[in-house]
Amino acid sequence: YQEVQKIMNMKKWKRRTIALLLALLVGVTGLKQAAYAEETTPTYYDANDYSSFKNAVKEAKDGDIIIIRNVVTVADTLTVGSDDIHLTIKGGDENSYLNFISGETVFTNVTLDGGGIISKYSFMKIDAENMSFTDCVFQNCGNPTYQGGTGSIGGAVRVDRGIITFSDCYFTKNSGIAGGHIA
Repeated sequence: YQEVQKIMNMKKWKRRTIALLLALLVGVTGLKQAAYAEETTPTYYDANDYSSFKNAVKEAKDGDIIIIRNVVTVADTLTVGSDDIHLTIKGGDENSYLNFISGETVFTNVTLDGGGIISKYSFMKIDAENMSFTDCVFQNCGNPTYQGGTGSIGGAVRVDRGIITFSDCYFTKNSGIAGGHIA
């Protein structure tokens, strides 16, 4: 009888140990998923002038979104995004765009998204010395029907001056009266 009792106790101990290990595994998995959810929730930044745009670019983490409100004029050297930090820059309304007038700006791993907002302006106007774009996506920018001036020349990018380099970039669903993607 004692031998049977020992075997029964051993089985109970094994079941309890397995149940405890399963509970720990479920708990650790749950914590890992909660941490992952926190890491993937983007922070939204509003940028309505150069200072707020520069601060948003500086503070943004991988996956964050910067909303452009108004015309944001950049007259400085600036690095936006990196190989390790993907940012999305979205248009906030039909009168919002990025206006580069001087300096050297580098965009890496950035999605520039007009959000499908019908605008008489290109998402980005460039009249600067040098700019480069690497692994960037330009999407949903412009208005093919606006005919009141030169605002909608180049749905995503309008280049007035400068040496502009695009490497491994993707353009989709942009439109303008001239140069749907770039003019």
